Amino acid sequence: MSKYTPEALQSAVTEVLEGGGHRKAARRWGVPRATLYRRLQGATSHQEAKAAHQRLSQVREMAQKVLEAGGNSQPLGKNWMEGFLRRNQVVKDLRARKMAEAKKAKEATKKALAEAKVEAAKAELEAAKAVFEAAKAELEAATAAAAEAEGTL
Repeated sequence: MSKYTPEALQSAVTEVLEGGGHRKAARRWGVPRATLYRRLQGATSHQEAKAAHQRLSQVREMAQKVLEAGGNSQPLGKNWMEGFLRRNQVVKDLRARKMAEAKKAKEATKKALAEAKVEAAKAELEAAKAVFEAAKAELEAATAAAAEAEGTL
């Protein structure tokens, strides 16, 4: 398996998008042709594809980079987030408030959707009543016409 950097892959993609050939760009930047082709077709990197399934991975990564920038290269522990929230109650409160707001918005959306469904059902019922009344009037008119026709015979 060849080793290449994300920057090399991006450079190869850029080269192809600017009119260069796939093979030439892959060879020049040391990127597998299949990888370059998949990326040009819209595929995401393995890291990006798995990011949705990783809880806190981006937050952990950012925190680790901040620590390293400050001269601390010790890796974060598996329970670092709980400790951080315990030490920084303001962040925890803000997070809880945002979650509560999101829950309220979700409930309001559910309520509005239910109300819209009720209104749609009422409109359908009114339309059905109108069709029924029209059919009833037609039937009464036809019955009256038939009775009149019998009386004239």
